[in-house]
Amino acid sequence: MRLPTSLPLLQDAPEQKRVLSILVIAQVLSGAGLAAGITVGALLAQEMLSTTSLSGLPSALFTLGSAGAALAVGALSQRSGRRVGLATGYAFGAVGSVGVVIAAVFDNVALLFVALLVYGAGTATNLQARYAGADLAAPSRRGRAVSTVLVATTLGAVVGPNLVTVMGDLSMVWGIPMLAGPFILAAAAYGAASIVLGCSFAQTPFCWRGGVRRIHPSTSRSWTHQMLRRPASHGTSPLARASW
Repeated sequence: MRLPTSLPLLQDAPEQKRVLSILVIAQVLSGAGLAAGITVGALLAQEMLSTTSLSGLPSALFTLGSAGAALAVGALSQRSGRRVGLATGYAFGAVGSVGVVIAAVFDNVALLFVALLVYGAGTATNLQARYAGADLAAPSRRGRAVSTVLVATTLGAVVGPNLVTVMGDLSMVWGIPMLAGPFILAAAAYGAASIVLGCSFAQTPFCWRGGVRRIHPSTSRSWTHQMLRRPASHGTSPLARASW
């Protein structure tokens, strides 16, 4: 009898297509919010501070806030699952965006700096979300899943800066400084991404609570059986990645 030269590829988890679709939507939204805010952050700080010497400060605050949020979002995702971690991170990004708009309206520099730190949470979440697409993918398809989510982020990043002028004109109509307009878009985009993730993943059969990973009975028995029988030498068990 001739032995097969290779083992059959493992299948994606039953929820992978749905998870990937929702992530794509969320990343298009968050990508637009991220790019729109970063595009004018330095200009807004320059206008409020009346100097160019500190125009690089917003980028530094974005980065610092993103670093801190990365730890927080990662810890929350590990404890409560990807859905909770990512939705919370985007929610804080929306709060930071609103804070920037309020700071601009009242010309409050201190509030601006704090809001920019919080705004960095959206950046960290955006970076982490792109890799969440591989959580439930078969080993042979993880690269494609990550690339799909990354392309969605790129689409959002292209759309966001192109709406800067539109949002600036709209904010002037509302009596808000023009350079704060893109942060209105960022608040709406991050908020929508948070809602999409928080609501759409509510019925996903994977859960992770208290550090214990388990699969609900609604998950396909055949897929679960295949995962349990997978040799350890093939890499990390997908059960260890079932964190949604």
